[in-house]
Order: sequence, then C-alpha cells, then structure tokens
Amino acid sequence: MFCDVCVTLNGFLLRKRLSRIVGPEAEARRVAKLRRVATSVGREGQSLFAWRRRPTLFNVLVAEVMLQHTPTARVVPVYERFLRSWPSPGRLAVAPISRLERTIETLGLHRSRARFLRGLGRSLTRRKGRRSSAQLGALPGIGPYTAGVTAAVVSRERVGFVDGGIARLVRRFDGQPTMTMRAASDRVATLMSAGDPRLIAWGLLDISRTTCRFREPLCLTCDLQGVCRTAAADGPHATKTSGPAALA
Repeated sequence: MFCDVCVTLNGFLLRKRLSRIVGPEAEARRVAKLRRVATSVGREGQSLFAWRRRPTLFNVLVAEVMLQHTPTARVVPVYERFLRSWPSPGRLAVAPISRLERTIETLGLHRSRARFLRGLGRSLTRRKGRRSSAQLGALPGIGPYTAGVTAAVVSRERVGFVDGGIARLVRRFDGQPTMTMRAASDRVATLMSAGDPRLIAWGLLDISRTTCRFREPLCLTCDLQGVCRTAAADGPHATKTSGPAALA
C-alpha cells in the first residue's frame, strides 16, 4: 500500500515538473531563460581570460587553436606568452617553427599546432577582413565550431556552433541524450536569434565547463534547474550517473 502511494506521488510530481516545460509557451520560456542565464554568466566571465578582454579576430582564433583538447588553465600562461612574442598575424606568419614549438610545448601536440598557427598567421595576413562564419570556415583547418564561435564573439554574428561541452549542455537541457551535433548546433542558432551573441557564447562555454560538467554536474546550484528537462524527468542528481551525463 505504501509503495503504491509512493509510485502515485512520484508520478504526480513528475507530471507537475514536466507540465512546466512542455508546450509552445513553456518552450519559449525555457529558451528565454537559457538565453538570460547564458548572457548573465557570459557577462560575469567577460574578463576571465586575455582573449576575452581583447576579443580581436586574431586573438580569439589563436586561443581557440590552443584550447582544443587542452584545459583552459594550461592555456592561459602559454597564450599570454605567445601574444607577447607574436602580437599580430604578420609577425606570426614569419615566426620560426622551432621557437613556436618551444613556446607552446606544454600544451601538447606542439609540432602540429605550431605549423597550424603559423599557417593561420599567413592566411589572416593574405585574407584580411574575414570575420563571418562562412568566411572563417573557408580558411584552411578551421572547422564549423571554431568558425561559428569566433564569428559570434568577434562579429556578434547570430550563428550556431557546438563543441562537446555545449552539446552536452543542450542535450541535457532538452532531455535528448541522442541529439546529433548538427541538431545541437541548430538549437544554439535558435538561442542566438536574440540577445548579445558574444555574451551568450561565453556563457554557454562557461556553463558547460563549470556547472554542466561531464562528471558530477552541479545541478543543485544550476540556474537552469527549473527548466532543464533532464533534471525535471530524473531529478537534479540523475545526470551524475546516467542519461545525458554519459555524453561528452
């Protein structure tokens, strides 16, 4: 008897939570809430890193190359040292490969990154003024994510982009653990349809890095808990051990 009551009560609570986040009006509120939270987090974090304090095309692209598969804390000192030596595409375009490799050695993959960075300097020197995601995507070695996030930050372009962390955030937010990367990127594009793309981009990156983490996400302190479908369906602790948490 007691168990039957528990099951009934749990079902009622689940339906109540889901009723707040299902339907066209609820969906509009959810998206607006995610946009507000991302904007707020992005504003708070706009001075966290040197490439955010001065978000030029060159600075952001260099940072994105260094951040690939590398913890942010390891990138910060290398980036600052790198920019002191090569503060412009023209200087980087003629940098000695051996010196580049020594400068970024602690990031890993330093040989391939050094060649890529010097090539990036040459491309930016030859093709000045390229700032849209389509134009950036045409540069050698620049993929959809790097092109999109750079255009959003530098030019405030309303464009979708997604890396592993943002895909994880969007999948959990929508309660769709099998959502494709393309669908997640489209979801971000919808989010970018209003507000400040630069702040939203930084906010999504910071939420996925510090709160909606791969392991042990901080659901109980997350400002999105009330509109997150995964939290509503499974409870705020569920993503620690199952469901979308298994997705990088």
